[in-house]
Amino acid sequence: MTADVSLDIPSNGTFYFRRTTEIRTAPVMDIKPTFVFSSGDHVIYDKVLKRDNHQWISYVSYNGTRRYVDLGVVVESLAKPRGDMAIESHDNGDFSVVISNVSDQNGVVGVSVPIWSERNGQDDIIWYNATRLNNRNYKVNVGLSDHKNERGFYNVHLYFVETNGKLVGVGGTTYTVPAKVEETHITTGHSLPDSGTYTFKERSIIKAEPSVVSPELAYYDAGMSVNYDKVVTADGHTWLSYVSRGGNRRYIAIDGKATVVAQSASPSLAITGTYTFTKPSSIKAQPSVASPELAYYDKVMSVRYDKVLTADGHTLLSYVTYSGLRRYVVDIS
Repeated sequence: MTADVSLDIPSNGTFYFRRTTEIRTAPVMDIKPTFVFSSGDHVIYDKVLKRDNHQWISYVSYNGTRRYVDLGVVVESLAKPRGDMAIESHDNGDFSVVISNVSDQNGVVGVSVPIWSERNGQDDIIWYNATRLNNRNYKVNVGLSDHKNERGFYNVHLYFVETNGKLVGVGGTTYTVPAKVEETHITTGHSLPDSGTYTFKERSIIKAEPSVVSPELAYYDAGMSVNYDKVVTADGHTWLSYVSRGGNRRYIAIDGKATVVAQSASPSLAITGTYTFTKPSSIKAQPSVASPELAYYDKVMSVRYDKVLTADGHTLLSYVTYSGLRRYVVDIS
């Protein structure tokens, strides 16, 4: 069963089906479908493509076979509906979605933004009606309390209500709500004011979040200094926090313990090389067991890696994808 589509979706992510949808071993309509997804099912995909005048998403099945999902016939138009989305984060974990450059040749009478957290599927999905601003942009304010106070990965999709009443999918993005940070005055280990200048006594890692598993962005070496405006505790460690010249908040652990150990948990595992899997192993965007699974490597599949880490009590391999994104594989033997 197919339908006309003109839907822009992220290049990878989780897709939820609203109708029975056919799956094939290649993006060709002449091939007989192997099975179908039903309404309410979902799949984690890693590719979006157009072939045979149809739009497809693609994923690798549990047995290592690549599959293609037919989303329907592509409807080409001279001017597709479009809109740009930007996320504004707030200190308490709430966030806003700003939609700009809205255009649709059929006219727009409303902007809808369905948003849900990745945890437990779409059990907290809310379809927000965006408010039009004086500058002709649209905005949605999202409170975590309306989404079970879930933190972590969120899906944000964009739809237009056209003048003919048709609901048209325009695009989507994702946003990660940072882990909750408990701010405190430090009374042991470090006698520090709430803000000031700190001179480092050893090399200290700079991170985007106050978390042990947050990737390393850069570092301060011994003797270097930073002007900070917060002292916080999170993930069992003490952190200095400051706003970078680019306007991004950064965190530095000053107890010398909050770095992921970059060494092999097994003497036989080289720091870099090729690894052949002996069991299914999850691929994640962050070096954390709690990070959502993007895909997986099955038994006897291989990967070329350039780092070996330990985090959350697990050994992880890390590599950079063809598109330049760093990935982590957990539960290796």
